[in-house]
Parts: sequence; C-alpha cells; structure tokens
Amino acid sequence: AELLYPMPPVEEQQAIVEHIDSVLERTNAIIADKKQQIETIEEYKKSLIFEYVTGKKEVQA
Repeated sequence: AELLYPMPPVEEQQAIVEHIDSVLERTNAIIADKKQQIETIEEYKKSLIFEYVTGKKEVQA
C-alpha cells in the first residue's frame, strides 16, 4: 500500500532548510566556543599542577 502525505511547497521547504541551516550554524559556533573554553581550562589546570608539583606554589591546608 502506498502512503501519501502532503508536502509543503518548494519555497516553504527552502525556507525550512534555511532556518535549520541557520540554527545549525549558531549551534556549531556555540559548540566551538565551549570546546575552546574547555581547552583553556585544561591548559590552566595543567599549569596549576605544574606550579604545585615544582614548588612554585605552596599547598594551603
């Protein structure tokens, strides 16, 4: 049996695709920003560990 369903006009389909592309672009930009933030925090963490291990900073109790 065939299943028939309505399709929006081509112009509306294009508008939907453009909207999805726009949302995806913003989402990808947010993801890239968060990845950069994580990388920066990881670098800071490594530098702190290095400073404590080498004695440049003292552990406070």
